[in-house]
Amino acid sequence: MNELINTPLFTITLTVVVYLLSDYLYIKTKCAFLNPVMTSIVILIIGLKFNDIDFKTYDEGTYIIKLLLNASVVALAYPLYLQWDLIKKNYKKIFLCMFLGSSIGIISVVLLAILFGASDQVILSLIPKSITTPIAVKVSESIGGIAPLSAAVVIMVGIFGSVVGVNFLKLMKINKPESVGLAMGTAAHGLGTATVAKLGNNYSAMAGLAIALNGLLTAILSPLFVEYILKYIH
Repeated sequence: MNELINTPLFTITLTVVVYLLSDYLYIKTKCAFLNPVMTSIVILIIGLKFNDIDFKTYDEGTYIIKLLLNASVVALAYPLYLQWDLIKKNYKKIFLCMFLGSSIGIISVVLLAILFGASDQVILSLIPKSITTPIAVKVSESIGGIAPLSAAVVIMVGIFGSVVGVNFLKLMKINKPESVGLAMGTAAHGLGTATVAKLGNNYSAMAGLAIALNGLLTAILSPLFVEYILKYIH
């Protein structure tokens, strides 16, 4: 039995089944707190602990899922292609929005962290909170943050954004697909993009563009902000 549990077949099957059940539960209950990603993470952690499966074994076993995830990210280029004329027409506005979104995302989380008395390293770990996990980990490492903490925060931010983002934008009377897509991709990266992708290609195109630009801008701006942030703290 132990040999079966530690095989890629078991870990892949477990992951897929848990997610499908979590998604079914979310659809049936419509409860925001039962977001399928969050529910799946909790169930998988309990399952791995209960079956005494270490994370390295699980990570290696689910390699094919990560490979497909990379392919899905590349697939976002197709909606971008469909909306290319719109992007070219509004590229100045898009870049300005992305610059402001990236800067405000960094400054806001730093101010909140300082307000709650976080340590320097925790503050640095929170800076890349709104960019996709692989880039966030690299940015966190480069500025002196704690990479695992950054990864965990990125996931929580993505879940929160995917749950409340669209409804919040509606409350603020922001309904244009381009605006919604850019906002969700900037604030909630991949999970936010997955949420708005169901609404149409124009939403997913802008959200996918926002993921790429926000990741690039945050990687560039973070080291510049860090110098002034540390001076301000001390």
